[in-house]
Amino acid sequence: MKNSRKLWLPPQLLDDAGFANGCLPQDDYDREVSELLESSALPFATLYTAGDQPIVKWDSDFEEFLDLRGNIVADMMADKSRCIFPWRVESYLPTENRGNIDTPLYYSQGGVPSCMGHSADFAYRSSLLSAIAMGAPLVYETTNPIVCWYLSKGRSTRGGQSVTVMAEYANKTGHFLTSDVGINNLQVPNNYSTGNENAKKHQSAIIFIPGNGDALVQNVVRCNKAGLGVALGNSLAVSGVTIKDGIRQAILSGKWAHATSFNAWMQRKGMDYCFWTNSHGKRYKGGAFGEPEDGAWMDTPLMRRFLDASTGYGRPYAVLAEAVWNKKFNLKIDFTVPFPTGW
Repeated sequence: MKNSRKLWLPPQLLDDAGFANGCLPQDDYDREVSELLESSALPFATLYTAGDQPIVKWDSDFEEFLDLRGNIVADMMADKSRCIFPWRVESYLPTENRGNIDTPLYYSQGGVPSCMGHSADFAYRSSLLSAIAMGAPLVYETTNPIVCWYLSKGRSTRGGQSVTVMAEYANKTGHFLTSDVGINNLQVPNNYSTGNENAKKHQSAIIFIPGNGDALVQNVVRCNKAGLGVALGNSLAVSGVTIKDGIRQAILSGKWAHATSFNAWMQRKGMDYCFWTNSHGKRYKGGAFGEPEDGAWMDTPLMRRFLDASTGYGRPYAVLAEAVWNKKFNLKIDFTVPFPTGW
């Protein structure tokens, strides 16, 4: 398919803090990609049978998987037996699940409009770590979002990218390891093609999330509860945080054209919360649970407002992460991920 869209936008994309807003609204090309990907979606039951990772249908099999794994996670949270917050899992990974790790889990995009690349990368990393905590015999290695994002834009670093086209490249091209392309996420390395082979072993299986309004909110919650990261773009900004009952919660105000992700779930006093992750650096402080300062929690009313502003940016999508198998491959969880102090 020929990409006929303009590959760059003028510099008014920079926000007041100097960060580049880089999530493009849907256009005709993005809609064409969306129709092509969704028409090629495979039943969930075929996942991981061979070769490249698929676009997975949101079907009854997938919903059964979500709810089964979500119920397991809820039980583990209730009895404090195992935490699957991605940042906690990363800290307690055993040797057999630990590859090259040389960047933080989440970090800043700087002045490059690569937010969609970071959103896709953070959702992939988070899904992989949660899967390992649930017993997947996989190896976690850090990835550099700039190469996959750059390739998705026809080898350009000017202007943003849309949700669906980024999903296509996270799925087909895969995520590039920092051990192959380095840790600089602000500049594309000259030798990035040396990472092509390993990137193909670290693809995102993509599930586009259906629904609108409260239905979309609940489906994103179900994905996070099951340990799947969710990437999206929207126009309603997070302007800061407030601390309520010890929980660092996002404040929504203002506008942007930006891509972010939801990467963890918890429930407090009967309310569901999902951890929203940005790529603007460690600017969100406070809270009782030691979360990364790259994001904040949103309860479902906040999520409704935030996700309502995703209309026109393409469907949010969830990730099932591919990675290489560890050598031990014993199909059991034999390491502990404790909950934060005071949980």
